[in-house]
Amino acid sequence: MATFKRILPFAAFALLLAACSQSSKIDPAQAAKAQKLAGKYMGTTPCADCEGIEYTVTLNPDFTYTTSMIYKGKSTDPFSSSGKWSYSADDKIKLDMTPPQGMNQFEVGDNQITMLDQQGNKITGALADKYILYREGFAPPPSPHAKKKEAGINFIGMGTEPFWALDIDFEKSMQFNVLGGDTINAPAVNAKNWSGGNLVYEAKTDKGTLNVAIRKEACNDGMSDNQYEYSVTVKSGNKEYKGCGVYLAGSLGSLWTLKSINGAAPDSSAFMRGRPVLQIDAPQGRYSGTDGCNTINGKITMDGGKTTFSPGPSTMMACPGNGAADYVKTLFGVTDYKLTDTELTLLTDGKPVLVYGL
Repeated sequence: MATFKRILPFAAFALLLAACSQSSKIDPAQAAKAQKLAGKYMGTTPCADCEGIEYTVTLNPDFTYTTSMIYKGKSTDPFSSSGKWSYSADDKIKLDMTPPQGMNQFEVGDNQITMLDQQGNKITGALADKYILYREGFAPPPSPHAKKKEAGINFIGMGTEPFWALDIDFEKSMQFNVLGGDTINAPAVNAKNWSGGNLVYEAKTDKGTLNVAIRKEACNDGMSDNQYEYSVTVKSGNKEYKGCGVYLAGSLGSLWTLKSINGAAPDSSAFMRGRPVLQIDAPQGRYSGTDGCNTINGKITMDGGKTTFSPGPSTMMACPGNGAADYVKTLFGVTDYKLTDTELTLLTDGKPVLVYGL
C-alpha cells in the first residue's frame, strides 16, 4: 500500500509535466493570429446548379471551425461541417476537411477571407469577387449602381467631355443621355457579334439611329482610379462618344457565350466560328445566335416550368467535325433554364447541359 501511495503523486506529477510540455508547443505568434482572425465570415459564392451558396465560416481562437452552406433554390437546410483550421506564413487559411471539398482554402485580407481553388491559387475571371467572405459587421457598402440594377438595368455606360450616360435593359430598351442635351430612348435590339470583338446594338429612334458598341477591354473613366472591364462607343447622329461600361446583371436578352456543354468545357477546335452564342427575345418568343458555324434562329416556348427551343431558319455553311451538330442537338433537348447575374444555365430534365457566360 505504501508503494501505491508513492506512485500516485508521481503519476499526477508526470501528467502535469506532459500537459505543460504540450502547452509549450503552441506558437505564441500563431495563438495571437488565431485571436485576430477569430470570427464569423459570410458571403454568397457561385454555384453550378443552384442560385448561389450562402457560405458561413466561423473561425474559433482555439483553431477549431464550423461551416454552414445553404444551396439557394435547392434546399433551405444547411450543410454543416467542423474541425481544425491552420494558418500559414503566406497569409492563407486551410480548413481540415475530410474528405476535402474544394471550399476549404482561403487567403486572409482586411476583415475578409477569399476562397482559393483546390490548388490554393486565386480564382480569377468575372466572378472572382463573388468568392470573398466578409467578417460579420464588415460587409461592403451596396454598389452605387444598386438602384439601377433593381430597376432592371443590365448594362451601364458613362463618359466625359461631355458627360453622358447609357442604360440598357436588354429585354426592353436603351436610354442615352448627354448632360445638357437630349435624352434618346430606343427599343431593345439583338446584338451583332463583329469579328473585331465588338458587340453592336443599332436601333432606330425618332431622333435617328443610335449605335452602341461594347468591347471587352480595360477602360478608365478619366475622372477617378476606377477601372472597368468594358469600353463603350456611342454614335448618335454625326457625333461619337467614348467611355467605359459595366454589366450589372445578365438577362435572357443578353448575348450569352457558351462556357460548358454536358459538364465539359467546349473544344474550341470543334467550332469553326468560335464558341456558340445565344440571345433570347422572351417577349417575342424567339431566340437567335450561332452554333459555332452557322447562325441559328427559331422559336422558344416558356410555359411555366417548361422551356422548349424549336428549330428555325439558319445558314447552311458546311461545318467540319461534330461540334455544331452536338450543340444544336443539346439545345433542342432543353426543358428548363436558370438565370443568375452572370450565368445562363439550360437544363434537360433537371440536369445542366449548357452553361453560358456574359
